[in-house]
Amino acid sequence: LKRTPVWKDQKEDGAIFGNSWGLEIPLMFGPKNFQEIPSLRRSNAFEHVRLEHLNVRDNVGMLDISGFSRYEVSGTGARDWLNHLFSTNVPEPGNAKLAVMLGHDGRLKGDLTCFNWGNNQFWIMGSYYLREWHMRWFHDHLPGGIRDLKIQGYVEVRDISDNICGYSLSGPNSRKVLEKLTSSDVSKEGFKFMNCKVMDVGLIRSKVGRLSVSGELGYEINCHALELSVLRELLIDAGAEFGIKEYGYYTLNTLRLEKSFGIWNSEFMQAYTPG
Repeated sequence: LKRTPVWKDQKEDGAIFGNSWGLEIPLMFGPKNFQEIPSLRRSNAFEHVRLEHLNVRDNVGMLDISGFSRYEVSGTGARDWLNHLFSTNVPEPGNAKLAVMLGHDGRLKGDLTCFNWGNNQFWIMGSYYLREWHMRWFHDHLPGGIRDLKIQGYVEVRDISDNICGYSLSGPNSRKVLEKLTSSDVSKEGFKFMNCKVMDVGLIRSKVGRLSVSGELGYEINCHALELSVLRELLIDAGAEFGIKEYGYYTLNTLRLEKSFGIWNSEFMQAYTPG
């Protein structure tokens, strides 16, 4: 039922789409009129995914990250509330951190990432298809909710997943692409792993995190949904000399498995403890 502003452009470039809670997401990019034939072994998609994988590993790839959920947490009690919600302390301003939610029995309730943008403004990012489930959990644990945690100050949580989209840059040339588009310091020393900050990418005011699910050198660039099409064009133009190519979620899975990065509903689920 839902498509991103770049759906048509991706379709013209050979995107094969899957579904995440009603949102069409690119699984891979193939030749015109390509159709994957399901198989219990390697399907006919394998060769196309292999080429996407190698391009990310050797050059630079860009992934539409509209298929991730984003929750905005703000208020004077936001930090204390997040420290109750997660089993790890929230990051300091300008940083991101993996954040795990646990149930009353110590089993996993969420495998998320927390971004601290400063001034009591936080983002939580996770799986798009778990939005309703996560929001119920958040609301149940807000001050005054079913479990009514005793937090000083107020807390507001908003699901902004359909308002904020973005692209992830991954691969050894990803920094070179971003350097062409911003005046901000994105050097190894100026923008360290798991840092996050607001910067202009082209003329787009973006929230950028120095991380990638692929495990390669990478950046997650978040913008308003109405700016996604322009961001895509900027990245393709700036990355042309570095071999940039768009890739899909099949390839993301091969990359993150290569780095032993777990994800929800595959390596992590409610039946497991953090150990």
